[in-house]
Amino acid sequence: MTLPLASRIALVTGASRGIGYATARALAKAGAHIVAVARTQGGLEELDDEIRKDGGSATLVPAQPDRFRRHRAPWRCAA
Repeated sequence: MTLPLASRIALVTGASRGIGYATARALAKAGAHIVAVARTQGGLEELDDEIRKDGGSATLVPAQPDRFRRHRAPWRCAA
């Protein structure tokens, strides 16, 4: 059986639960390698276990939104 997304990469945000989780699973079953991004490490690990159980592969990217701070644009700085 040929998988329609074989040798493709899918980036899925919010992948640790809900729609993101279901989307990542469906894309993996279709043959895509999943790059899963989410804030919840445990949820990402569960997703990875399920994808691997189905014969797929994934790269997990735990997001840390608090590491990104807003910086003033140079043209907005007071003189």
